Amino acid sequence: MFFNIINFYFLSYISFYVACAFVICLIKYLLTYLLTCGMSDTVLDEQKSGVDKEACELRASLREVEKARLDGRRCLHELKRQFKSVEAERSKLGQELGDLQVRATRHEERAELSRRENYELKQKVTSIRLSLKH
Repeated sequence: MFFNIINFYFLSYISFYVACAFVICLIKYLLTYLLTCGMSDTVLDEQKSGVDKEACELRASLREVEKARLDGRRCLHELKRQFKSVEAERSKLGQELGDLQVRATRHEERAELSRRENYELKQKVTSIRLSLKH
């Protein structure tokens, strides 16, 4: 479940990346279209500088998103490594627990056997004493 949440997180970054790339392509297309429509050079230069500025901002945003995505991937890999380590430790401790339970069961069986033998010996001693008294 945890990894599904993290994967969704990365997919949202990828979706943002694709959307930004689409916007950049759209801006370039519109700029090309405007150039071919024959608008004045002054208007085109202003629009081109505005589009270039926006494209720069979008590229910077994409770089930040990519850095965050890479950091997230590193974090995810580290979490997976830690998870495997914890899972191996849990497995080892589970096996040790099983061994300890077997040892405890054997110890209880021996203690029960000793109690029975003691009881039987007491019964024999009592019966011998009674037979000696008669």
